[in-house]
Amino acid sequence: MRFMPALIAASILALSACKDDIEEIGKFTVELNGDSIEFISVFDITNDHSSIRQMSPAGVNLLLIDGFADIKDGEPGFPIISMSLQGGITGGPMSLLFVQVYDESYENNLSASGLLGQKRLDNFEMGEDGSISFDFSADLVRITTQSEDPVSGAQGAHIVGRFSGKMPASEIEE
Repeated sequence: MRFMPALIAASILALSACKDDIEEIGKFTVELNGDSIEFISVFDITNDHSSIRQMSPAGVNLLLIDGFADIKDGEPGFPIISMSLQGGITGGPMSLLFVQVYDESYENNLSASGLLGQKRLDNFEMGEDGSISFDFSADLVRITTQSEDPVSGAQGAHIVGRFSGKMPASEIEE
C-alpha cells in the first residue's frame, strides 16, 4: 500500500505538466458522509498518462483509478480519490482492493484497505473497448499515509458511488 502515494504523486505531476492537454475519460459520482462530489479521471495526451491504469503483476489483474474533484489550469486540488480493483489469476470476478480519499493533505487520508474499513464492489462491467462501470461503497478510516496507522480520535467516513469511464487504448491489455 505504501506505493500508492507515489502513484498518486506521479499522476499529479503528470497532470500538472499537461495543463491544456487533458481529456476527461471517466467520472466518479459519490456521496461522502452525505456530501455529493464528482471526481474526474483524466488522460494527459502529451505525456500519454492515464488516471485509469491496468496492469497484471504475477497474473493478477489490477485496475488503478484516480479521480480529481478540482482541476484548475491543469492543477489538481483536494479531494482526490484513488481506487484499486483486483481480479484473480484465473479471471475471477473483480473485487475492491482499496479506496482512499485524500481530502485534507497527503499526510493522511480516508482509507478502506486490507483489514481497515469495509468495502464493496457491485455491478462491475468492463468491455473489450476499455469501457468500465461499477458501483461501490466503503466505510473509511482516517490513517496516516506513510505508516498506514489509524489516526487516534479521528472520524471516519462512509462513501457510496458509481464510476463510469473508458481506458485509453494504450492501457488496454491485449
